[in-house]
Amino acid sequence: MPKSVVMGIDLGGSCQPAMGLLKRIGYGDVHAYVVNSVEPVLSDGSFPELGATHPMADILTQLRENGLRATRQAVETLESMGFKAEGEVGFGDSVTVLRHAAEKKKADLIVVGFEHDDAFTAFLGGSVSRGLAMRSPCSLLIAKKDVPHDGPLNVVLATDHSDYTNRCIETLLEDRPTGIGKVTVVAVYRGPGGNLAGLDGDAMLKVSDAIGNLRQRVEEMNQALVERLKPWVADVDSVVLEGHANLKIRELAQERNADLIIVGAQGHGFLERLFVGSVAFDMVENAPQNLLLLRPRS
Repeated sequence: MPKSVVMGIDLGGSCQPAMGLLKRIGYGDVHAYVVNSVEPVLSDGSFPELGATHPMADILTQLRENGLRATRQAVETLESMGFKAEGEVGFGDSVTVLRHAAEKKKADLIVVGFEHDDAFTAFLGGSVSRGLAMRSPCSLLIAKKDVPHDGPLNVVLATDHSDYTNRCIETLLEDRPTGIGKVTVVAVYRGPGGNLAGLDGDAMLKVSDAIGNLRQRVEEMNQALVERLKPWVADVDSVVLEGHANLKIRELAQERNADLIIVGAQGHGFLERLFVGSVAFDMVENAPQNLLLLRPRS
């Protein structure tokens, strides 16, 4: 069954790494629906009613023509990569346009390129990636840079072992993308930090035992996940770290030269102290690696 993908494109070229990453990740039979958005021109997010002679009408017409041109070029590029592709130009804020396209097409994945906010940021700036991280109805692939090699992708898969994240990983195992060659499963738990000051010996021992038991449980769950992943990717290992999840995951991805970080888009549950704050949102904001934010299909 073809994988339905909505790809957001801009006029500044950030979609090129996104198309390359979609090809590299190896989803197989993909039907891509390319979307370019003409942003609202009024502060309330709407478009004015303009007569044919109004100078703004010419501007909107030019924006639409530019969008159509970019869309046609993206469709041609995707078709040259072996994908089925079609496209359209939408009117409205980019996050809403892409969300509606994904809902209309019952998409499995939205794919975008990432641009850092600056004075010249166009359609798919960092704000759009952040908005989709919170509001996408399906999984989200954010291409931040080209992969600097031709081989299989090296991936860091972050988990808090919550029910939500486990459901996200089921989606990944259903898809089994063929372009991934190595997976490092990482879970991060929060230790007591400096909160042990003033504890007596017995209390310190109890805290130490509790931390040891927590780490052992996390290591066991990580290893169980490793075994589930091995029929898909043979090269899988497990890392358990103590500290702040956002920082530790980014450090590990840098250390392992990861091409891609995979994380559940939301959800906290079992062993809540594993993840503090929104890990997915932090990865969008601060991780230099490409990013796959998973959402369960049901």
